[in-house]
Amino acid sequence: MSAAIRWLGTTEVAERLEMSPANVRHLIRAGKLPAQRAGHRLYRVREDHADAYKEARRG
Repeated sequence: MSAAIRWLGTTEVAERLEMSPANVRHLIRAGKLPAQRAGHRLYRVREDHADAYKEARRG
């Protein structure tokens, strides 16, 4: 059985990626970080996508 998907807000993603929430929103709008809309102004990012972006940035 697979693990449950964990969703993060832009502030949580920003902390993981060591950048501002505004930069996270820019990455989302640019299509560089996959996300789902959660309301008019809110985005949710899968935890595994945030971790993959962080690893790719390191490489």
